[in-house]
Amino acid sequence: MNTKLLFLEDSYKKEFDAEVISFENNCAVLDRTCFYPRSGGQECDKGTIEKNGNIFSVSEVKKDKGIVLHKIDGILEKGDKITGKIDWERRYKMMKYHTALHILSRVVFNLYGGGVAGNQISPDKARIDFDLEKIENKEEIEKKTNKIIKEGRAVKSYTLPREEAEKVVDDKTRLDLLPKFIKNIRLVDIENFDIDACGGTHVKNTKEIGEIKITKIENKGKNRKRLVIV
Repeated sequence: MNTKLLFLEDSYKKEFDAEVISFENNCAVLDRTCFYPRSGGQECDKGTIEKNGNIFSVSEVKKDKGIVLHKIDGILEKGDKITGKIDWERRYKMMKYHTALHILSRVVFNLYGGGVAGNQISPDKARIDFDLEKIENKEEIEKKTNKIIKEGRAVKSYTLPREEAEKVVDDKTRLDLLPKFIKNIRLVDIENFDIDACGGTHVKNTKEIGEIKITKIENKGKNRKRLVIV
């Protein structure tokens, strides 16, 4: 049985009820979860799981062969009914950073044509790598990114069949790099600005991000430049 990933439907859902499918090595598999597992460069959610008044900390959430594992500091059993609560402050910070990286990547693509080569999102900062030999004018990139943020553009996510998704995205999104067995693609759509494939969590409106600051541009090798934001 696959775990239903509630965050794909609603990134703002903070609490949920679920049933334990299995428990081994202090890791619980649930039939449904709001906890985002570490993936796509985004750190995992943390929080608590409550069972019959007993509250256990969730210290790590990860995927292992497609299975979402919740590492807790307690004991559960198959069939247990639990209530999970995510650390909302931690999640919300990463939602803002993740959405900001989408905007930043479009700004850089429009200016230089470089594709994304990786990213890392934590609650206190984020970084994004580009397949570019040179990135100049940090101030211009920052200004254009913050302009879109302040315009308060709506952010939506939806899933399309792969064939339809290929017609919606442009060269910035490399759907050809996704395995062929993936038939449905989740897209994140920033109103009249950017559409990209993504399985992460995002805010509903760019204005929620506030403002970003590019702290540095790093050279990570030939044709690889890294931007760090706070």
